[in-house]
Amino acid sequence: MKKQVFIFYPFLLVLLLLLFAGGLVYGAVSIPVESVVNILLGEGTERLAWQNIVLQSRFPQAVTALLAGASLAVSGLLLQTLFRNPLAGPSILGISDGANLGVAAIMLYFGGSLSMVTDLPISGYLAVIMAAFSGAACILGLIIYFSAKVKNNVMLLIIGIMIGYLASSLISVLNYYASTDKVHAFVMWGLGNFSGVSLQQLPYFAGFTCIGLLLAILLIKPLCSQHLQHHRRSLPRYRPGKLLPCPVPDQPDQHRPVGSVLHTSLRKASEHFPSSSPEQL
Repeated sequence: MKKQVFIFYPFLLVLLLLLFAGGLVYGAVSIPVESVVNILLGEGTERLAWQNIVLQSRFPQAVTALLAGASLAVSGLLLQTLFRNPLAGPSILGISDGANLGVAAIMLYFGGSLSMVTDLPISGYLAVIMAAFSGAACILGLIIYFSAKVKNNVMLLIIGIMIGYLASSLISVLNYYASTDKVHAFVMWGLGNFSGVSLQQLPYFAGFTCIGLLLAILLIKPLCSQHLQHHRRSLPRYRPGKLLPCPVPDQPDQHRPVGSVLHTSLRKASEHFPSSSPEQL
């Protein structure tokens, strides 16, 4: 197992570096690797167009894709650990649909600005980001509330799917009453695009993303402790003088736990000695 880990993770790291380098070199305009390295090191190149393509377009897109992928992976792991379900995720629990609903409300109903809701003149990308965050936070709050009431993980997933379908139906209603240009802008936003982060905005995006990843790392110990406490509560409690129930009676003795074999042996002994119970033996 350890040998496979030592091979798998370095392979992923090498593959990540190759894909990152490929995103900088290949595209509509092919740029030599030496020129890309010189541009990133600040030495410049003979062609100014290549420098603009690498610094203003390809490098911000590659870094944005790298950080966005890491954030999505970590958020999925946190949700799976928090709800103790490997199927939990932003799309399954309806969190992604909540973010879509918030953006749809801003772009289709409020015209891309929060001036109708608040007195602050917030519009553009900032309004979209705030709307997506608010919608996702509201849905996540509902899921956490239901998780405290519903102890069955399967039922919690069903509730998340229902909330997601409800958000999708509200988005369909907003699309029906919105104008054509607003619907087109919302659809283009939903398709996703890494070019929305410019080189000037990249430090802010990278800073907030790295802070979120660092906070996720600090949550490792509390989440592991919560998982262990739940595992302990699910184990049967041992009482002195009593044998634990055997859950696997049909397995061969060499594949069964020691307690299971001992439990079966005492049961067979009680059949030959009816006056004695397994607990007395």
